[in-house]
Amino acid sequence: MSYKCTEKLTIKKTINTCTKSKNAFIMPFLTKLVQRIDDPPAFTKNKDSVNKAYKGYKEINLQALKIIKSGGYLLTFSCSQHMTPNLFFEMLSDAVKDSKRNVQLVDFRIQAPDHPTLLNSEEQLYLKCVILRVL
Repeated sequence: MSYKCTEKLTIKKTINTCTKSKNAFIMPFLTKLVQRIDDPPAFTKNKDSVNKAYKGYKEINLQALKIIKSGGYLLTFSCSQHMTPNLFFEMLSDAVKDSKRNVQLVDFRIQAPDHPTLLNSEEQLYLKCVILRVL
C-alpha cells in the first residue's frame, strides 16, 4: 500500500481515497479503527413486517453497542426499503438509549448517485450506512 494511501486512512476517507486494488490491504488497518460492522440481509420485504425488522435491527445494533470499547466505531447498514432513513435513525436512537452508551454520529450515507431516487419517496432510499463513534 502506498504511503499516501495509509496517510489518508480515516473512517471517512478510507473507502473513498484508496483504489479497489488496495482494498485487500485496507482491511487490517480498518479493523484497528472499527470494532463492529453490521450489514445484515434485508429484514423486511414488505410493510407488514416492518415492526419485526425494527426489532431485529435494534437487537443487533444494541448488542454491538454493548461490546464496542470506548473510542470504537460501529458501521451499520440497511438495505430494506421499508426501513426508511427516519425509521432507521429512530431504531438506532432506541438502541443507543438501551445500551446506556454515549454515541456520536460520524457519517450517514445513502446509495451512490447511480441509484437516483424521487425526492418525495423516502422508501427509495433503501441503502443506508451509518457510522457511529462510541464514547
